[in-house]
Amino acid sequence: MDGKKKTREQLLEEARSELEHRVRELSRALKGLKELETVVNKGPAMVFVWRNAQGWPVELASDNIRQLGYTPEDFTSGRLSYFNIVHPEDRQKVADGLSRQAEHGEEELVQRYRVITARGKVRWAEARTWPHSDLAGRTDSYFGMVTDVSDSVRAEEAAHSERRRFEALCEHAPFAMLLLGKGDAPQYANPKFQEVFGYCLEEIAIPKDWLAKIFPDREYRRKVISDWLEYVKGAGSGSSEPKVFSVICKNGARKTVRFISTKFDSQDFLITCEDITEQHRTERALKESEQRLELALEATDLGLWDYNVQTGEVFRNRRWLDMLGYSPQEVQPDVTGWARLIHPADVNRVTEAANAVLEGRSSHYQVEHRMLAKSGEWKWIRARGRVIERGEDGSALRITGTHEDITDNKRAEDRAESPLSDGGDELAARRLQQVLDRNRRLELEIALRKRAEEQLKMALAEKDRLSREVHERLKSSAEFLSSALSSQINALDEPRAVKILGSGLTRLRAMALVHELVAVSQDASRIDFKRFLEDLAHALTPWHPPGGSSISVETVAQAVFLKASTAVTCGLIVCELFTNAVKHAFSQTEGGGIQVSLVRQSSRECTLTVSDNGKGLPENLDWKSSASPGLRYVAELAESHLQGRLELERGQGTTWKLHFEERRMD
Repeated sequence: MDGKKKTREQLLEEARSELEHRVRELSRALKGLKELETVVNKGPAMVFVWRNAQGWPVELASDNIRQLGYTPEDFTSGRLSYFNIVHPEDRQKVADGLSRQAEHGEEELVQRYRVITARGKVRWAEARTWPHSDLAGRTDSYFGMVTDVSDSVRAEEAAHSERRRFEALCEHAPFAMLLLGKGDAPQYANPKFQEVFGYCLEEIAIPKDWLAKIFPDREYRRKVISDWLEYVKGAGSGSSEPKVFSVICKNGARKTVRFISTKFDSQDFLITCEDITEQHRTERALKESEQRLELALEATDLGLWDYNVQTGEVFRNRRWLDMLGYSPQEVQPDVTGWARLIHPADVNRVTEAANAVLEGRSSHYQVEHRMLAKSGEWKWIRARGRVIERGEDGSALRITGTHEDITDNKRAEDRAESPLSDGGDELAARRLQQVLDRNRRLELEIALRKRAEEQLKMALAEKDRLSREVHERLKSSAEFLSSALSSQINALDEPRAVKILGSGLTRLRAMALVHELVAVSQDASRIDFKRFLEDLAHALTPWHPPGGSSISVETVAQAVFLKASTAVTCGLIVCELFTNAVKHAFSQTEGGGIQVSLVRQSSRECTLTVSDNGKGLPENLDWKSSASPGLRYVAELAESHLQGRLELERGQGTTWKLHFEERRMD
């Protein structure tokens, strides 16, 4: 009996221990379930359990359903079913998905559809649904986790829209565009690519073979590949310097193409190819036109002068100066430098002829007068000119003409008019014949020189037209690249890449602006930089940073004419230093001022100054070795393009001074 009683006690003890263990397990499970419920309710994913019945009645809803404006009781009470909050246009899609899940026995169904909030707003949801089956294997309910993905959907739609926009831009771009992926494998080529080169994407699948076709010369091809490998080796994200190569197209035509490579953080490359064959031909024609102009002037032995009435500035070519024996530094580039050399007895006659043209009483300027040569000799000059530009009121703005040395002719006339010597009638007849022969030669020479003057005028007009065309094309190219780069920036979410491409976009817009100002100037070969600088400052004003700050822009410039290429380079430097000051020199609340000036220090040297009254550069900054791409860009333009000297002055703000020689006025 004792053994049996002990056994029962043992059994009861074991049962009690097992019961306590199960109670502890159940307690832990309930605690874990409570913690899980807390995590779920605090998380973004809303949990639903709904029956597989009409309307999908909800048996359980997590508390975080409140993010849609509902409470769990709205569903568990039967006032709402899950069917009610699904967007009407998506209900059939959701039902069909659940039917396919049941039919194919899928364990998990993932769907994206719209749901309606308590306030009637539409949100996008991503739902993961798992079926639950009864003992008979029939689906009796569904367990779902629903996450609000509206922000993600909007971001995807925006990215997709930007991608469509970028693709449309590429499809209609005036440039050939080639996208290279891993291993330089071609991934995409726009229609313009096939138009320029004649090859479609499938025909350039092997880059090595394609390069052999467009660069058939082995040495030239080796140079192209070497340049490319050098760029790839040292390139970070951003665009390379443009490279111009001569290519052979599929149809055998030779074209001049400008290549620009842009490397993305993904290590892909976008190659932009612009057919500049016509531009190259235009530039060559412009150079030939300038050469013909020089030859025409040399052939006729004429000196050329160009007078800007508004500024008083006068341009003279080398022959004009050589005629009198002066160097460019010895004659002021204005009217006073001219007037100072005229013989006192001829001043009134020259002034009257000039006033007749300026006042509109005559369309041509023609007068013979004496000028003082460097040797001290008075030389006779035949001056001719005509108005080539007038203002709206008809007043002369610009007069261009020539100088011809007629000293020998005047001496011959003086000898012919002197009294006859003792030679008699025979000597008189001989002298008369000499005078007649000389007159015939002079008439022929005058006719030839008039013809040369007409050719000169035509050459000047053609040169001006070609120059405008070049700047117009450069402006259009920069504007397109700005648009393409802007679309690319909008599609990026990498801050470093956005910053790099943003800097490039600012410079492209500056290039477009500068070339536009040159293209619309009255004389595309000689730029009135005072007016140019005022227009540039006015155009830069909208680039001020957002916020309450106000930045004033002041221009102080003398009436100086620069070559178009010099004006473009100075304009790009001003744009870069201006934007740098706007970004870094001023706070968002205080604002400040920027001043830009150009002063001619001598007949050859000019000084361009850009200063601000902002907080200034750090004292320990060595700008010459700075990693700033903007300062490197300015230094490159100043030293390589202008052969100038760039200086930094610290004090009340920052002052940059660029000293350079203006060669156009030599």
